[in-house]
Amino acid sequence: GEQFNAQFILNAVDLNGSVTQNYPGGYAKLKPTAVGNPLQFGAVNAGTNLTTRLSTATAASGSFTGGIASIAAPLAISRGAAADGPYTALQIGIAPTDSDGVRMGPYNLNVGGSLDRTSIMDVTVQATTEVRWGRIKMGNAYGSELLQLPIPVTAQFWDGTNFVTNILDGLTQFNTNINPAGNIVPTIVSSPLALANVSVVTPGLVAFVRGIRTFTLSRPGVSGSVDLSMNAPGYLLPSITGRATFGVYKGNSDLIYQRERY
Repeated sequence: GEQFNAQFILNAVDLNGSVTQNYPGGYAKLKPTAVGNPLQFGAVNAGTNLTTRLSTATAASGSFTGGIASIAAPLAISRGAAADGPYTALQIGIAPTDSDGVRMGPYNLNVGGSLDRTSIMDVTVQATTEVRWGRIKMGNAYGSELLQLPIPVTAQFWDGTNFVTNILDGLTQFNTNINPAGNIVPTIVSSPLALANVSVVTPGLVAFVRGIRTFTLSRPGVSGSVDLSMNAPGYLLPSITGRATFGVYKGNSDLIYQRERY
């Protein structure tokens, strides 16, 4: 569901492999920016054909000048309702045919590693990336209503068996302000805690560090529980709700005696 950009140079060549310089403007019969996937993108991962899940809804940019086009194409793998993957060696390729019938090669996702330049999966015309089914998980926390309460947030992905921390995520940002000013969505579970009591100590835009981030709720002064979810990017939804509970003693079976100091 997250957009990534395929960037490459496309040459119009003659039978000798030399650039055909009179392939610009109206003479260029392949229009990379036209709708309907004129570049005929395909995707495969270790023999699994993912072309039907490859989104090309946003048109590419670039046009031929002197037989050479610099292309930037926004792509995405559509997100299924159920977690799948990860696709660790997703190969992206093209097999365009222009309006005069000139083509790069037959569309064949199953050929890999050949050097005959007749396949979309030819190593000379493909690129590889990794795609993961991700989500955001809000952690649970509890403590005194007279103290601030740290809330852990984790970026996760499905590793094929379980959801694990995505330590590669150091880019995803979210605003720790309460919705609608930010991305944190509270729902009161038990009173006397009320929405008016739920606030963040230092609200603002933050990014994950190795897939983990913590924000801190202000001390409400009253007990109760609030569920917290994340108004996250579409490619990390649905977020997993966490619960913050105020007024609960932090018991520890390893301690003989403990008190909280205010």
